[in-house]
Amino acid sequence: MKRIAIDGDLCQGSSQCAGIAPAAVDFDDDGIAFATDTLLADDVARQVESSCPSMAITATDA
Repeated sequence: MKRIAIDGDLCQGSSQCAGIAPAAVDFDDDGIAFATDTLLADDVARQVESSCPSMAITATDA
């Protein structure tokens, strides 16, 4: 299982991550994503990480 981290300074709010793992991502009032505490299967976490056009997401072992 993996956990994701989202760098809010890099996030552009494209929301592709939320389309893949909606339980693992939420958005602030400015539309910037932040990670929840949800654990993801390794393959899903890697997909979320690679989907980010601004490369703001990092997947790490939980």
